[in-house]
Amino acid sequence: MLNRHNLFKSFTRFIAGKETANDLSHLQKKELFQQTQQYIIVREVLDDLADQLEQGETIAAYFPITNEENSSFTGTGLMGMMYVKTDKGKAYRDQFNDLRGNRLLVLTDRRMIFLVILEFIENRLYYSYPYDSLPGIQLEKQRAGFFNWQSVRQAASRQTEWYVLDFQSDNHIFHEILTVKEGALFLETARSIPALRDIVINNEVHRTNRFDYVFSNLKLAKQLLQFASWGLVALFLFIVVMFILRLFFGIGMFDYLQQLI
Repeated sequence: MLNRHNLFKSFTRFIAGKETANDLSHLQKKELFQQTQQYIIVREVLDDLADQLEQGETIAAYFPITNEENSSFTGTGLMGMMYVKTDKGKAYRDQFNDLRGNRLLVLTDRRMIFLVILEFIENRLYYSYPYDSLPGIQLEKQRAGFFNWQSVRQAASRQTEWYVLDFQSDNHIFHEILTVKEGALFLETARSIPALRDIVINNEVHRTNRFDYVFSNLKLAKQLLQFASWGLVALFLFIVVMFILRLFFGIGMFDYLQQLI
């Protein structure tokens, strides 16, 4: 369920003290006051999450994640469905028009915590990734080109950029898409946490064993797919060249293939 005016990120950052009222002016203050119930729900979620922390554990940063600006393959369609049973869960569903789309990644001084907001409201379900369980973190900036087809004069290629965040903790694989601003903030926050300074953060995928490296490596899968695509293109061009040689010059491999058949 996509919310075209998703205020989840703005409320979370506002509560965390990362944005001021002036930063939220684009949402219009009148609209912000109309969404008071949304603010209260997010505030309660963050307070309840703070109760789950260990004694002396402190939160370094919040990273609210949505279908609109981050990955959506686990938050839409069949994977985005969820049955809501509690009154608080129903209130959240109705106010945000969301089921599994809004997520939250939290960096503390000891671990990373990930939760789907509605799952946390319903069942207090969240995932904990201690820093000492991480073999490394992939934080890779990627870009893709596209054309502005709406303007004939500006048909030149443009680029959009994002960060890929990927790591393994025990048997759990975490993979998410961050905006450029979020990726830079993640790196800045990681450098400020002593327990994270010894963890390798680079463009490489880090796994604890070869099986997971092969079968849960989206970067490797992308490279293999690109290689296979170029292979199919090369095969198609080869067949076209052989056909032209046979048609116009009477030479090529088709006679040899017919003999084999």
